[in-house]
Amino acid sequence: TTMVRAITCGVILNGQFTQFKGTVLGKNGYLSWSTGGEQNLSHYDIEKSKDGINFIKIGSVGARNTTEAFYNFTDPEELNGNSFYRLKMLQQDDMFKYSNIVELSPALSFKITNIQNPFSDKIDIDLIVPLAGIMNINLYNNKGQKVKTQSQYINKGVNKITVAALSGLSAGIYFITIE
Repeated sequence: TTMVRAITCGVILNGQFTQFKGTVLGKNGYLSWSTGGEQNLSHYDIEKSKDGINFIKIGSVGARNTTEAFYNFTDPEELNGNSFYRLKMLQQDDMFKYSNIVELSPALSFKITNIQNPFSDKIDIDLIVPLAGIMNINLYNNKGQKVKTQSQYINKGVNKITVAALSGLSAGIYFITIE
């Protein structure tokens, strides 16, 4: 006789990556990410690679186990050429999953030279970008809810961007992402 053992897989990890981004800050890689639905998570390992294939752990950040969470990490080693980063989300029972991979390079960096803070009805942003293309700006409230999205074409080099029509927002703390 042949015996078959069926295993039903439920939810493997209670947590999902909602965003993972990186930028060059000074001479170091700066990573930020947000998650949703964290439950029974232990921590996040930050892994780095020079070739995008062979990764080593360079740090760890404890999980908050909340409905929505924001995290960041600065690579203590200066960037020297291209570096690839990924996150490893670990549950308390050592089950894990990986994020997408982010590539950073000093040659591919962009820099925000000025951002209006505080703001009332608009935000003015001055930035330098290495390539022309479509830029996406997202504004989030302190609960992680997206309250404004704007996309526009930008030129290589210095750009001045305005995010307008913000007078309806209540007073508080807001987070902005630019990609």
